[in-house]
Amino acid sequence: MTRYVAFLRAVNVGKRIVKMEHLRQLLDAAGFKNVTTYIQSGNVMFASRSNNAAALSEKIEKLLLATYVIARLEKNWASPALPATGQQ
Repeated sequence: MTRYVAFLRAVNVGKRIVKMEHLRQLLDAAGFKNVTTYIQSGNVMFASRSNNAAALSEKIEKLLLATYVIARLEKNWASPALPATGQQ
């Protein structure tokens, strides 16, 4: 299983409030494994059997757009980057 880090831009800045507990639950329910967050930063660590980082990024973006109203208004903030991977 591959570990990933998603860096969500501008989370918990101004009116873009995302509770990390809710974010963890959202990703867990979507099938991501071992989901953890770092403080209120929007940085999310998770594991997946998929090796397709672009597809995982798109899946997370769609979850955010479907869940958080602010994401619908300002789409650019909801694009996760997935630069850090490692084999578990």
